[in-house]
Amino acid sequence: MIQQADHTPLEAPSAICALPYPERFTVWAARVWIECFRANNPTCPRLENMFRHARLAEHLGPFYAFFTLVAHGAQRKLDFRCPGCKNVGEDERLFLTILAAQQWGSPATADSILTDWLYRSAARRAAYPARMFAHGLAEAGLILDCQPSPLGVSIDTDKHAMH
Repeated sequence: MIQQADHTPLEAPSAICALPYPERFTVWAARVWIECFRANNPTCPRLENMFRHARLAEHLGPFYAFFTLVAHGAQRKLDFRCPGCKNVGEDERLFLTILAAQQWGSPATADSILTDWLYRSAARRAAYPARMFAHGLAEAGLILDCQPSPLGVSIDTDKHAMH
């Protein structure tokens, strides 16, 4: 299950306000979903409004599916913070890496992170909604920055085209 981590500050540039808009939106959306999940709200009007305003309403399904699989298939506590936290958790960074890897054509990077987070069957099932959500973000113009992953795997943009 996803658990809110403590609010211990991380090293810079871990402040959420330092993230580019696509990353900030994505992390905040994850935090809002987790907040709704923990409150036993199967749908989240706040999240639905966010997605509608970002022109992502049709991609809310894959987002919900992905996080439902993560919430029920996690093999360890994941570091996702509350919506008001100013710092970015390590697993929030990895979530961004999953999506960036999918956008930039490096699904093996995404699969590696999912396998670390989730039991094998959940990791396999979570790959598809992650890919669909990542591509939905790209279609809406929310291209995630292509930073080296925290696992030391770089996403090579010269070899892969955007999908």
